[in-house]
Amino acid sequence: MSLFVKFPLQLSPCWKEISKTYSTMCLWAKNGSQTRDVSKIRSLKSDKGVASSLDLMVLSEENKVRVMKRISTMKPSTTRILFKRIPTRYAGVCVPLCKVNEIPSILYTLRSQFVSRHKGEVSFPGGIKDDNDVDATQTMFRELKEELGICAESVEIWGQLVPSVPDRSGKTSVTAIVAYIGDIDLTELQYDKKEVELVFTLPISHLCDPQNHGYTRFDPSKSTSASTKEIGPYVLPVFRGAGYHIWGLTAVLTDLTLGVLAPDHYKSLFF
Repeated sequence: MSLFVKFPLQLSPCWKEISKTYSTMCLWAKNGSQTRDVSKIRSLKSDKGVASSLDLMVLSEENKVRVMKRISTMKPSTTRILFKRIPTRYAGVCVPLCKVNEIPSILYTLRSQFVSRHKGEVSFPGGIKDDNDVDATQTMFRELKEELGICAESVEIWGQLVPSVPDRSGKTSVTAIVAYIGDIDLTELQYDKKEVELVFTLPISHLCDPQNHGYTRFDPSKSTSASTKEIGPYVLPVFRGAGYHIWGLTAVLTDLTLGVLAPDHYKSLFF
């Protein structure tokens, strides 16, 4: 599997400009708001209310073997060649697969206003590699424990996505690890409120539904950041759920994960 992030910008009329820098494809209904009462939004139920073929398959032992094989054939991300610098920081993050009321889901966090980077953004648990961390996996385990109170003993690693993916600045090389964290009850999760404002989950079937994902176009020439001008315009995925738009690196990792989890139900933008 080869990964590509540079796409021809032949956009259809369904693209709607929402700022000088970003455009969003209107693949979903325009009703509703991105900001809802987060105290009432913890997880979404399966869209059909019953177990679908995707629900029954996606976290099965048979599919785990297929996922591990697909991940092992993924080639290094070509995104890093778009930047003219060598990363100065390294990070490890977890893409947490779980079950919520028997529904296969992916867990996300909303970063608090107290963290130094990416305040108020949807993300996966993880962080910058410490000097004491042997590798990205150890970083991921440490951050899972610190942020969500989840111990390494309860985590089953399914595989590491492409060796590394750069963040939006190109300064940080991010290693993402797909892992199954078991059955989750969000009401009992002891997360660090200094780092995490909210934890929520989205059913994998919801994320695979075309009504809940689209694409964003980024034009660095209109950005105020000097570093992003090093690359040309590109297109990235975006997802909607639980009152939030999931974009940026979190959306890229979601896209890659869905592509290896359920290729018959979701077509990745990257392979």
